[in-house]
Parts: sequence; structure tokens; C-alpha cells
Amino acid sequence: MSFRSAEPVFLTSVRAEVVWYRSIRAIRVRRAIALLIVLFGNPAAFADPVGRDPWQGVEQLEVVGESNARDLLKAPESIVAFDETDIERFGINDVRDAFRLVPNTNSSPSYRGNNGVTIRGINSEGVSGPTGNLRPLASLVIDGATQSFAGLRRGARGLWDVDRVEIFRGPQSTLQGRNSLAGAILIQTNDPTYHWEGAARASVSNFLHPNPSSQEPDIWDAAFALSGPVIDHQLAFRIAGEIQRDEHGIKATDPNPGDPSWGDLDRGEYQQIRGKLLFEPNALKGLRLEVSAAYTQDDPAVPLVTDRLRRPPSSPGVDPSDPRFAPTRYHQYRLQDEGTNTERRSSSVLNVTGDAQYRVNRDWFIHSVTSWTGTDVKFDTPNPEVYWRPETREDSDFSQDLRATYQPSDDLSVMVGAFFARAVNETDSFIGSGFGGFLFTIQDRYTKRENVSAAFLAEVRWRVFEPLSITAGFRWDHDRYRYLVQCRDLAAARCDSLDLLQFSGSTNAYLPRVTLLYEPIVDHEFGVTISQGYRAGFVSNTSEVDPEQLWNYELSYRGVYLDGRLMVRANAFYYDWADMQVNVGTRSEEDIRNAGSARLAGAEVSIGLEPFDGLSLLASFGYLSTEWIEFKGSEQNEGNEFPESPPFSVSILGAYRHESGWFLAADWSWRDDFFATGSVANDRVVPSYHVLNARMGFELDKVSVSLSVRNVLDKKFLAGRDDFGGTYVGDRRLIGVDTQISF
Repeated sequence: MSFRSAEPVFLTSVRAEVVWYRSIRAIRVRRAIALLIVLFGNPAAFADPVGRDPWQGVEQLEVVGESNARDLLKAPESIVAFDETDIERFGINDVRDAFRLVPNTNSSPSYRGNNGVTIRGINSEGVSGPTGNLRPLASLVIDGATQSFAGLRRGARGLWDVDRVEIFRGPQSTLQGRNSLAGAILIQTNDPTYHWEGAARASVSNFLHPNPSSQEPDIWDAAFALSGPVIDHQLAFRIAGEIQRDEHGIKATDPNPGDPSWGDLDRGEYQQIRGKLLFEPNALKGLRLEVSAAYTQDDPAVPLVTDRLRRPPSSPGVDPSDPRFAPTRYHQYRLQDEGTNTERRSSSVLNVTGDAQYRVNRDWFIHSVTSWTGTDVKFDTPNPEVYWRPETREDSDFSQDLRATYQPSDDLSVMVGAFFARAVNETDSFIGSGFGGFLFTIQDRYTKRENVSAAFLAEVRWRVFEPLSITAGFRWDHDRYRYLVQCRDLAAARCDSLDLLQFSGSTNAYLPRVTLLYEPIVDHEFGVTISQGYRAGFVSNTSEVDPEQLWNYELSYRGVYLDGRLMVRANAFYYDWADMQVNVGTRSEEDIRNAGSARLAGAEVSIGLEPFDGLSLLASFGYLSTEWIEFKGSEQNEGNEFPESPPFSVSILGAYRHESGWFLAADWSWRDDFFATGSVANDRVVPSYHVLNARMGFELDKVSVSLSVRNVLDKKFLAGRDDFGGTYVGDRRLIGVDTQISF
């Protein structure tokens, strides 16, 4: 299959883009089916001799986002995991950056940075955009603390001093519970140690076309970590911190001299400080207590640009002859007429987690995770005479997860658990618009959303006989929700009363999950999984919205070849999604209803190869098909595809390390065309693009120095579009130097 250019000739008719895009889809589907037939061909022909270590030569990673940890190669779920070495080797800056290496996922900076992440075509904010539900469709969990909507948009995204990142593609509602209908992202930071160790990192990077107005590097980063004992083999600590500042070289033309409205949109700043305490008392063998706290401030850059083929028509306040309205393409990296309603949003996040583990005896193990997350979002409008929005949003999320596991043998394990959570969002919103020296109120109200969840869960894993095993689990989930709203100005939009209005409701759900694993030949395991995804109901404005449910039917294959040097992981899935919570109104006048149903199908294939010591290769492929079956109130969208859902995606990674310390790593990723964020009408397309990154350097025992080049080919590409008309670019060629010292 030939890859189209990342800079295609622009099609002046959007509909022409869509027709052309769909005309090649059938050809690509046939090629995908042929590829799967080849990959699943005849594993017996490559079977290895019985009796050897089946994972020899293939790096083992434990999946911790399950009821009990097991090897990544043996897990039937579609999981991509990056350990600390991978994060450093491939220069994965933050959790969103990891998505570029994971097919069938996407992370676009749309909606001026107020966008979620997409897993198998499902945006964590909602396929049709944000709905007001406190529970996103995908969860981000950091050291056991589940992040809020705002925390997933901007928050504790850095990956410095992180042990591992796991991205689960597919519903995880039975074990992970809330916020995981689409999937889950789990981050585990490094634990304290009983020996002294530390590290420090400094890096600077510049674009090929630097911003001449800046005297600093375009991107710079500094970080440290320190760990050691307080009481030998009983009490240890760890502290880590990171600061990063970045500017992406987008030239902004201010509407008025000295007006800062646009100039700082592509500038970002990130800061985090994190601490951990580990306590393992000698007086109570088998007990492990860990407390962690992390504070993050995040104000990410927004790579918004102007992309206009022709001058706009004359209208009040718009002079088409103004140079700001001249035709401008995205590859010029210019922002000319962002508008007067510019706003910046910054977040501060505090995560506090208590993790208690107790090995009662050989068979029994108890695990408790208590967490609280507080997220504050503040709005800044640099042009308050025209547009003023001093809005604040506060999220508070408390959860308690308690599980007990009984495992008398390798053939049987039983897990039972209970879960409780309370999430609260309070928004104090004022929006004003200035004209002729007067400020007119657009919105002035206070809202409070509350969700309380309680659940019981259980899972049994049983090896029935040597080639066959079964895993069966369920979760009973009860949700109670409440919505309060009070308007403070009758002249404001959507404000008919100054009374405090209250709405409440509750829902129950039973979420089963069954997996059958069959290993007819040593090192070749086939699996079938049936599971249900779920998101609770809520109140939108004055309307009650019912829960939405998704049934997942999934096949899996895991195989090891060539004495453990070749590994194949493959998953194929089909989703039946009903009672979808979608917006049948407009962005300014939302109307959220259970108005949708959809079908999704796809596959992920990952092939890892270690041809000789020191060299590791990994190729991953993704195929995705999405379709709206029903869209009440907007029937014209039925048959359309989901936004941010490229039919094909590819990622290829390679790394080599010589015994002398020299290393080289590179990754290449490609995304097929996809529709813009929120474009359920399929009227805005993001063209396909591909990006090559490389890193080389030298490692000694305590020091490493590396040179990195991101976007080696200097491709100018679109990273996203949205249905608000926003256009967002990917970074141009970026050259950086990184130095790290450990002790």
C-alpha cells in the first residue's frame, strides 16, 4: 500500500475530499483482510520445540492494570506498554506523546487544547463532543488516582521518573469501572528504594526555523529525582520534579499593536513536584504501605494556525481588504485572525494516594488503594474589553478500591472487591462581551455536578485443563447523580429563572466479562472475550440522560517464534454500542440525549523482533471501521464515520545499543485521513501524515548524552481540526540535546 503525501494538494471542495476518502476505503479493507490472513496463517509451521523457555529473548513486562499482574505476552487484552527505558529511548515527552506510537489511538490538540484522547475511534469527551457527564469515556489513572475531565485535557501528563505507561484499547469497565468504556491509560511512577539513587536531566531543543523574536531555546526541560532509605529496609522516600517551557514558532499577527491576545497561544509551561513514602515494617511481615502526593501546574501550548483559501466576504466588522484576511495556508505556520474571544486555560492538579498491600499467607493477598484528586481550572482572557470570561472550575474526586485475591495454585485464582467513589464539579461562570464601551452579559451562573458510585466486583481465573483456561468476572455498579444550577442574571442566555434548580437520579448496571484462552501448541494462544462497557447516566441542563452501553466481542492471538526472538500479538474486535449520549443540538445550545447507536470493528497487530543481541524492532498496525447506525434528531448523520478515527494507522520502532555504550533509536508513525474533532457530519477532513523521529547518543554507567531529531523529514502536517473551524499543526523539525546524570 502506498502512502499518500503528508502535504496533499488541497481540495477546494470539502465534499470532494470526503467522496475521494471513501472511494478508496473498500480497497484498503480488502488489503487489511489479506494482511490478517497472512499473519494468522499457520502457526504450527513455525512452532518451537517443547520444553524451552517460551519467552527467551523477548523482554517481559508485567501488566499491572489487571486484577493480578501477568506477562504482557500472555494478556489477551490489546495493551501497549512502555517502560522507563522505552520512554527515554524514544523521547516520549508526555502521556499524549505516547499515542503517536500506538495505532488505533489519537491525541489531537483540537478545541484550543480542550480535547480528550481517542481510543479505537471513541473520544474520551464523547464522540459528538463534551456532554456534561462527569465520567469520561476513557480513564487516566496515575498511581491509582483517577484524573478528571480537566485532568485528562491538561494536568499530570509528564513522564519523568515514571516506571511504566499502559494503554488499554477496549472496554475495561468490569475491572477499572467508571470512565473506561473506550479504554484506560495507567501510569505507574517509580517507587522509593532502600539504597541511595538519584538522577538529573537537562535538555534544550530548537526548531529548524526558530522564532527570531525569542532569545531562549524553543523548548527546554529540567528534571531531578532522589530516593533513599530513612530506616533500613523499613522506610524509604522518593522525590522528583520537572519543569518544561516550550514555544512552537507560530507567527501571530496581533489585531492591534501590543495586544497579547494571540501571541502566547503557542507557548506552554509545565511544572510538577512529586513525593513518595514506602513503609514495610519488620513487625508485620507481608505489609507494604505507600503514600504518594503530586502537585502539577499545566498551561500547554496550542498550535493553532490560520488555514484559509480565500478572503472572507464583507460583513460588519470585517474588511476583506485587511491584510489579516489574506489567503493563508496551514504550512505557513501563521495565526492571522484568531478572533476577539481568545482565552487561555491553565490547570493545577493535586493527587494524593495511599496504597496498602498485605500478603496474609501463601494463598491470600489484600490490596487497597485510596485516592483523592483535586483539579482547578482557571480562564484568562487577554482582551477583556471585548471578551471577558473570569471562569473557574473545580473538581474533587475521592475513591476507595479494596480487593482480596485467593490463589491456592497456578491453575486457580479468585478475586473479590468493593469500590466507592464521589466526584464533584463546581463551575462559577461569567461570560461578557464588550461593545461601544459597554459590557453585555452572555452567561452568569453557578453549576454543581455530583456523582456517587458504589460497586462490587469479582473475577475467577481457572485453567480447566492443560490447553484451556477461562476467566469470568462481573461488576455490579450503582450510580447516584445530582445537578444544581443557579442563574444570576435573567438577561443572560439560557436563563429563565433566578431560582436554584436541582435534579437527581440513579442507575444500576451489571457488567459481565468472559475470556476463553486456548493453547493448542506451545507458545501459541488463541482467545475469545465478551465484555460490556458502560457509562452512567446524568442530568444535562434540565433533561435526564440514561446510561450508555457497549458490547465488545474480541478475538486475540499471542505467538512466539524463532526461539523467542519473534513475538506476534493480534486482536480483532466488534462493538455494538447503544443508547449513546450525544449532542443533537449545537455547541452554543447543547441538547444531550440518548439518541445514537453505532457499530465499530477493527484489528491491531504487533510484531516484535530481536534479530540479534542489542537490536529490537517493533511494527504495529491498526485497522478501524466506525459507523453511526442511528442518530435521532440528526438523521442526516446516519451512516457517517466517527471523528478522529483513521481507518489505518502504522507505527514502526527500532533501537540498537552497542556494548560500548553507543545507541541509536528511531520511530516512524503514519495516520490515514480522518474527520475533524466533533465533525459527526463528516464535513472536515485531516489529511494523512507521517512523521520520522530519531535519537542517538552514548551511555556510560552514570552519564548519558543524546542528540534527538523530531520530524526528521521536516514534514508540515495538520495534527487536527475541529468543528469550530480550528486548524492545528504538528511541529516542524526539532533538534535537541539531552544530558542525564545518575548516581
